[in-house]
Amino acid sequence: MWYIFLKQWNCVSFFYDTFTTNAADFELYTDAASTLGFGGYFKGHWFCSSWPPELQNILDSDMSMAFRELYPIVVAAVLWGKHWTRKRIVFHCDNESTVNIINKGRSKVQDIMKLMRKLTWLAAINNFTFSNVPERSSGSRCTSHDLSALLTRNVELTNSVSCLLKTSIAPRTRTQYECGYSAYATFLRMTGVIWLNSDMPPLTEESLIHFATHCFKNLHLKCSTIKMYICGIRYKYLENGKTSIFSDSSDKLYRLDALYRGIKKNEKKSTKPRLPITFTILKDICQFLRKGYYTPYVDILLEAACVTAYFGFLRCGEFTVLHSFDSECNVSIEDIRFFKDKVTFHLKASKTDPFREGVDIHLFASGASVCPVLSLERYMDYRTRKFKDSKSQDAFFVMENRKALTRNYFISSLKNILAVLGYNSDLYNGHSFRIGASTTAGSKIEDHLIQTLGRWSSQCYTRYIRTSLSTIQQAQQALVE
Repeated sequence: MWYIFLKQWNCVSFFYDTFTTNAADFELYTDAASTLGFGGYFKGHWFCSSWPPELQNILDSDMSMAFRELYPIVVAAVLWGKHWTRKRIVFHCDNESTVNIINKGRSKVQDIMKLMRKLTWLAAINNFTFSNVPERSSGSRCTSHDLSALLTRNVELTNSVSCLLKTSIAPRTRTQYECGYSAYATFLRMTGVIWLNSDMPPLTEESLIHFATHCFKNLHLKCSTIKMYICGIRYKYLENGKTSIFSDSSDKLYRLDALYRGIKKNEKKSTKPRLPITFTILKDICQFLRKGYYTPYVDILLEAACVTAYFGFLRCGEFTVLHSFDSECNVSIEDIRFFKDKVTFHLKASKTDPFREGVDIHLFASGASVCPVLSLERYMDYRTRKFKDSKSQDAFFVMENRKALTRNYFISSLKNILAVLGYNSDLYNGHSFRIGASTTAGSKIEDHLIQTLGRWSSQCYTRYIRTSLSTIQQAQQALVE
């Protein structure tokens, strides 16, 4: 056989895959029944037949079951062996004799040896190799590999699984998770750890401890960022169905937790405060824009966005977009409803609303020079005249190029205005409106109303309230009165 093979071989061969492939994992199945016949399936193609009469003498022998189990494997190799190039295939079989014969590559029975020669020949000309392992139970042919292959064969359902897993976390969180996982894989490669491309990097508490230390000492990351990275590593293993040290909830990573505390004690504390945009500053911004600074449309747009952010206790990401507009989660025209003395601002999703139940924010007319109702009415009137063919699903806040108002554009414009007004723009950002509204409300209304206005479910709203020195002075003065 080898002499014939070498005579017609073109001397071209490729390395086999470094990993083995279970037959079921790439949708290859064969089976035989002693009375009915045999059959096989491979990626939508199949064969089946009753036993040929000319094989009756072989089938009646003592080695009949070994022959029966091997026969459809050889037929499958004849039909589809050309598609198995470079693979290391592991066949599963519930007949121990067949397993031993395939693994040894020979048999004392002449008829079975003919099948083995044919299988070896097909492996040589199609450049694949094979081995065999016994099934766990002769009473059940459905192994975990078989079950996985059967389920993943349903393409539509598999795509739905991937989509649901993808939407289980916010896009920005996913980006941070991907960054953390990539940093971990890069760190292991830098230290000389090598793993197969088809597998995920090795994961131990010791490796995470050294990775966290690397992030702190070399990448100069804060403890909160390092925790986010490690959460990303955990999520990647979860998403890919891989077992890891995080799988057992009872096994807490005590050393890693201790390392977090050490990092937090040693990291440099930020001395840069984040100042609130109070009503006084908001009024300065509005008066400045009304005098004309950008174009008439942009001035009205920025005023409406600032006033809405302040009175609605909004986070910047709740009324702007990061890159592109998505009508499923970003504010569109249909989410704004105008009434006689108020405007209802519907938030489809927010940081504290991950399941997108939505919430209505009611903005009432203030009767003052800075009024959310008047600002939004002026903006909507100008927007309607400027973009006459707008649809209800379009973004509500849009820039002059008709694209949704982005976070970067809004914050850069805000900082520019604050700098012109004489404020230190580096100390303000998009979150300053939410802080400013909380600070202003902190000295005027009851705590439970602040929670309601800001949609807080805990006492963390107190972190947003900035207490001025004059307020502290007044409080101390009250102690002696």
